[in-house]
Amino acid sequence: MPPRKHRRASLITNAPVPEDPLRDFRNACYESGGDVPLAAAMCGLTVKEAYELVRKPGMQEVAGMVRSLENMTLDAGLTRTLNKALDKLQDRIDNGDVKINISTGQVFRQPMSGKDTAIAMAILYDKRQLLRQLPTVIGTGDTAEEKLERMAARLEEAVHGMRVVSEQGPDNSGIEDAQVVEEPDMKDLL
Repeated sequence: MPPRKHRRASLITNAPVPEDPLRDFRNACYESGGDVPLAAAMCGLTVKEAYELVRKPGMQEVAGMVRSLENMTLDAGLTRTLNKALDKLQDRIDNGDVKINISTGQVFRQPMSGKDTAIAMAILYDKRQLLRQLPTVIGTGDTAEEKLERMAARLEEAVHGMRVVSEQGPDNSGIEDAQVVEEPDMKDLL
C-alpha cells in the first residue's frame, strides 16, 4: 500500500493545512484500528518513528478511542453470535435434536435429553444472574469480614469458657504445676 498523507484544506481560506505528523498518525491509527505498523505505512513513517509518536501525550487518547471502538465492535459481534446460539438452543429444546435413522435414511427430531436440558438451563441461569449482577449461589449473605468477626467472638468465648478439670495430670502422676482443661467443641467453626 503506498504511503498516504492525510491532507485537508482549511475550511475558511481553502489553503492547505500545515503538515502535522502527530495528527496524521493519530488519524491513521484510528483508521487502522490501532495497528501501529500499518498506520506508519499509511503515513510514510518508519515503524520506529511511529512507536516514538505513540509515546507522545496525545496518543493515549487515541489508543483509548481505538480500544473503545474495538470493544463495541466485539460486543456487537458477540451479541449477534449469542442471539443465534440462543435461537438454536430454543429450537433444540422445542423440537429436539435432528437424527437420522441409518437403516431407513429417515430424518426425525428426537426430544432433547433431560441431562442436556438441565445443563443448558443451569449455565443460562448463571449467566443471566451475572448479567443482572445478582449472586449465582444462594448463601448466607455474610461477608468474609462478618464471618471472621463471628469466629473471633466464638474463639474468645471458648478461651474464657475453658474450665479446670484437675490439678493433677490425667494419669495422677503427681505433676502439680500442670492443669488439664476441658476444651469446647470448635468443629463447627471450620
